[in-house]
Amino acid sequence: MGEVWQAQHATLDRPVALKLLRIHTSELRAQLLHEARVLASLRHPAIVGVHDAGVTAEGVAYIAMDLLVGQSLSTQIYRQRLDAHAAVALFIELLGGLEAAHTAGVIHRDIKPDNVLLVARPPGVAPILIDFGIAQGTATGGQRSPTVAGTPEYMAPEQLRGMPCDERTDVWASCISLYETITGRVPFTGADLATTARSVITSPLAYPTDVPGLDGKLWSILTCGLRKDAADRTASACELRTSLASWLARDTLPNLPMSNSDAPVRRLSQPSPFETLIRKKLTKV
Repeated sequence: MGEVWQAQHATLDRPVALKLLRIHTSELRAQLLHEARVLASLRHPAIVGVHDAGVTAEGVAYIAMDLLVGQSLSTQIYRQRLDAHAAVALFIELLGGLEAAHTAGVIHRDIKPDNVLLVARPPGVAPILIDFGIAQGTATGGQRSPTVAGTPEYMAPEQLRGMPCDERTDVWASCISLYETITGRVPFTGADLATTARSVITSPLAYPTDVPGLDGKLWSILTCGLRKDAADRTASACELRTSLASWLARDTLPNLPMSNSDAPVRRLSQPSPFETLIRKKLTKV
């Protein structure tokens, strides 16, 4: 429904990413301007910034945003999945941005690797959360959604059912995305929307074998974030980020003895350029 151009903001004299609509309806214009207002209310290094928004005399709605040079997390996964340490380091930063959005009363509702850009920033790579087009305020969290919006493979059971969404809905999508980053695939899918939804709602989470760096503790964090009932799930992005940071600090200590639940670690033999930058950042930290 839209396209993004590299442009120059004439007044501010700076390069921007200009998001435009291809289909010009009042509903889509309202949705794009809603996204602009949401972004304008958020200020965090892990969330794309907005510089301008409006509707042209010809009725074309637009948002001028930060021009980010990098690649999507989905592209990185397609080229080469990350090992658990590099992936967790990325998601700790990303969850900081998501926590800021939740604090501001915004539920993203479409967390997925396509909506995470990896941008080279010294001393490594920074994940930037984009596309707040279907974001929802927590003030509407107690209401059923009139339409089911999102990407089925990443939607929580309550979201697929059109039930109220809150922070735990984004926690689910974040854990699905982290699972995909370290395994190269999503855990719940199907041949069509109906079978995908059924898999999300009813299928158990399968333990992936031969995943570099995945141990019992990290698996426990993932399973807590992917419990079908939101009441049993990790309660917030803050809680998920804290758990992942604790795991990363513990797992990067030298000469750490393995517990019975720890799986053997096999490193990827050829790390991608982005993973190399991430490792440099972890080394500095």
